[in-house]
Amino acid sequence: MDRRHSRRRRSAQGVGGDPGAAPGVAVVILVHGLWMRGWVLGLLRRRLARCGLAARVFSYPSLQEPLDAAAEHLAQFAAGLPDCPLHFVGHSLGGLVVLRLLRDYPEYRNGRVVLLGTPMQGSRVARRLAHAPWLRALLGPHADALTRPAPQADTDWIGDEASVAMIAGTRPVGIGRLVTRLPRPNDGTVAVAETAFPSAHARRLLPITHTGMLLSREAARCICEFLRHGRFSGVE
Repeated sequence: MDRRHSRRRRSAQGVGGDPGAAPGVAVVILVHGLWMRGWVLGLLRRRLARCGLAARVFSYPSLQEPLDAAAEHLAQFAAGLPDCPLHFVGHSLGGLVVLRLLRDYPEYRNGRVVLLGTPMQGSRVARRLAHAPWLRALLGPHADALTRPAPQADTDWIGDEASVAMIAGTRPVGIGRLVTRLPRPNDGTVAVAETAFPSAHARRLLPITHTGMLLSREAARCICEFLRHGRFSGVE
């Protein structure tokens, strides 16, 4: 497929959002993680709307679709939006989908990106699941992507084209504790050390769980702050 998508093109994927967003007004695309669908981002979308950000939710079959295909469909979805600045928020695996989009479609690097608990250095929980044949299926086609450091993890590949922030959780409650022993601090699924991303322009630790990131008022406030101003206020 030609990667220079027409911005007038409409995608059949994606749900929710602000259909009345005017051309030229920035739009935020929200991308969910593994085992989820777009509806889980509804509360976050509404909170971003209250702070003046028009948000759309991109939904994809995370247990069937590999990163390359998900990034291509995300590009199609983005191309179907009005001609306007685009920002992205990716939760966990969704952050890897967004980074794959930026790698393969550099025309989308002109906005801001917030990653939520994305395991840039690979996930210990995913490695434990991958080593058990009866559990590996829980990772879908993402075993390699989730068990190894992301190609972008230790490079400044984005440069100054995109402004990226990482939000990581420190409340150790989640299914990860049933699978393996995670180093502290962690969010119950992903360790803070696993979210290390030298290219990130900002970083914030919050006392929330991995799934709780999508429900947290403080996380929504931080996302809004970074997308609007390109920074987090206060000291980490």
